[in-house]
Amino acid sequence: MIRAEAEAAASASPHAKLDGKGLGNRKRKARERSTDSSCSLDSGDISCAFRGPIVARVVEIGIPLLSDTSTPQFVDAHGKEEEKEGKKKQDMMSITIYEAARPSELLETWAMAPGTTNDITGSSNSSEDATPIHDPCGTIMWPGSILASREMYARRSEIVGKTVLILGAGTGLEAQVAANLGAACVIATDINQQSLDLLDYGVSKAGLGDIITSRVFDLFGEDVLPVEADIILAADVMYNAELSVELGKRVLELIQSKGGAPGVIVVDSQRFGDCDFLPALEANLVRTNHPLTGQLEWESRILKDVTTSAFSTDEDETFTKSARLLTF
Repeated sequence: MIRAEAEAAASASPHAKLDGKGLGNRKRKARERSTDSSCSLDSGDISCAFRGPIVARVVEIGIPLLSDTSTPQFVDAHGKEEEKEGKKKQDMMSITIYEAARPSELLETWAMAPGTTNDITGSSNSSEDATPIHDPCGTIMWPGSILASREMYARRSEIVGKTVLILGAGTGLEAQVAANLGAACVIATDINQQSLDLLDYGVSKAGLGDIITSRVFDLFGEDVLPVEADIILAADVMYNAELSVELGKRVLELIQSKGGAPGVIVVDSQRFGDCDFLPALEANLVRTNHPLTGQLEWESRILKDVTTSAFSTDEDETFTKSARLLTF
């Protein structure tokens, strides 16, 4: 892999302007951090296995706490504010996750290290002795995880007491939301153990370790999906055409499940022009005369005032973004 590829990966950061659909003004600001090379955010007997400085991020999801009995007033899955005039405002859910404090350094290390595996193309820097490392995109939060969380709230009756499987779980926002919505079991998967180390730390701090477990899983691998789930979620994992194709194959695998297809939520806030598995998926459905033929289509959503980290600058940016959502 060459430096140009590292720069290309940086352009796929959560705030990237894609297909001319970047909306609104971006506001950049440096984060206030409490970081240390040995993870100074550790407390008590909770430790972080991630090797490097980390930073806490409190994410306002835009959905109410289910334990609150006041009249709802929230931002729904469509990004629309709902108000009940003269009623008490409902307490809103916020989730604390942990991210790499210096993602740009991780990106540079990944791109230039011998033995680096490009999870997207399958290519690698030549080295017989080097241990391959995976791209660090999942060590920060991406905007699609917020939209996916809101969609889970809209379908919360399918979450309560059920098993949720997350593909490309990253730092674990959706996993924690699913647990807070009443899931009995959440399996959070990612190809990168670094991302899962951050996820596990956040889960431990939140006291959700009895509900959420993490597992390394490679979409490109030959293994079947690791658990029979009631609902499966993937947010912002389509940042390359090849990866999109693999996700499409996994969705087809779910649709053709012998026990019946589980619920599926796929979110894409990056919207690269060549990253759409739906045409190929539809062709497979037509060929098998599947009942879902002709019923699947992307829905547009607007994410307003989302704040995420920028890979290239290690700073926060706030922006409005067009995203797409596929559910069945």
